[in-house]
Amino acid sequence: MIVDCVKRGKLIAIPVFYHVFPSDVRHQSNCFEQGFANHEADSEIAPQKVETWRAAFREVGAIAGVHVTQDRDEVQVVSEIVSKVLRDLPDTLPIDLPNSLVGIESRVDEVKRILRMDSNEVLFVGICGMSGIGKTTLAEAVFKDIQNKFEKSSLIENIKEISKQNDSTNLCNLQQKLLDDILKEKSLRVQSVKHGQTLLGTKLCGLKVLIVLDDANHVDQLTYLVGGLEWFGPGTRIMVTTTNKDLLNLHKINEVYLCEEMKGGEALSLFCQSAFNESHPAHGYEKLSDDIVKFAGGLPLALNVYGMQLCGKDENYWNEMLEQLKKYPEEKVLGRLEVVYARLDKNQRHVFMYIACFLKGRNIDLVKDILTNIGLYSNRGITDLINKYMDFKHLGVICMVVVFMVIVVILKRTPVSVKVLYLSSKSKPRSISSFQ
Repeated sequence: MIVDCVKRGKLIAIPVFYHVFPSDVRHQSNCFEQGFANHEADSEIAPQKVETWRAAFREVGAIAGVHVTQDRDEVQVVSEIVSKVLRDLPDTLPIDLPNSLVGIESRVDEVKRILRMDSNEVLFVGICGMSGIGKTTLAEAVFKDIQNKFEKSSLIENIKEISKQNDSTNLCNLQQKLLDDILKEKSLRVQSVKHGQTLLGTKLCGLKVLIVLDDANHVDQLTYLVGGLEWFGPGTRIMVTTTNKDLLNLHKINEVYLCEEMKGGEALSLFCQSAFNESHPAHGYEKLSDDIVKFAGGLPLALNVYGMQLCGKDENYWNEMLEQLKKYPEEKVLGRLEVVYARLDKNQRHVFMYIACFLKGRNIDLVKDILTNIGLYSNRGITDLINKYMDFKHLGVICMVVVFMVIVVILKRTPVSVKVLYLSSKSKPRSISSFQ
């Protein structure tokens, strides 16, 4: 039974030859010879069964295992067995994914198409989009779906958060995690970023590995963690999630999947899964659900957060929350978007503020003319925003969550004496000083 499972790829067998020689197991000689002779002489045991046992012994005896002789220290033997199990055991533990991943199947299939799983090349793939759009969830789902096709695998989350300010110590920690995940050799310790580069480049070059670097935001992270194609064995796949397309260009990653906002039906279904634990609105909540979904603008993060906030609440609560969201959007959602905004330079921030507050939905050429006339570098600013996925459909539609994020940022920087701030698409921008 065990040998059959090994042949079908269902199990990995590590034989422990305890006080016996592998050759005796393989040939059923010495201590095994008499035992098999007794089985063959037993009329109650079918000859076919005995031959099946012999075949299994031949198979097991041919597998490289752990040979334990009588003079070996058994404490060392146990350590050797544990190390071998850790090295040989595939990384197939399930990843903690949300219970309901609405629309994820088609997105996983599309990423797998870009990954070209039948090819033996080493391939880097980027997964891009604005914050809260579902990049991490998608990367995790793809990782879980394909990781058993690789010798080793590693998924490192929140790289941006871990390697704040690109401190060398934090980069070393990331390199160490990558080595630990893939090689599982505790004796390998990263001494410096350069040392980590050398270890990764030399130790992984013969392995077919799957690596996901989640939420990368600086080219050094890619340079020191996944270097170049020559670092890895044939068939390796490396996925990088990021909000910054320029980062992928700098590392010459040309295969890119763009995460877009969820469309009406999918967005409503995802929201309802969080709010009602089913794929459609409860009776009497249809209009309220549509209003919340429209406000969220197709952002999975916002849809999930709002759905969980409203789950189990009555209609009055829903109405009040909708009114509240129009004034003070959920902090968790705003916080994620503000982090992205904080990484923009001064010109990019001003361009985005004007577009979000005054110019959303306008013709792009008109937008550029207006921004240029008030002293902004419009072409550069808009290109930068597009590459950072802050444009939301190339200026066509900017969801209300994003607009409110901009307003909140402005209010935080506005003197207390200013009591009212009125911003709408009909407002006329005057000068850049109003945002400084």
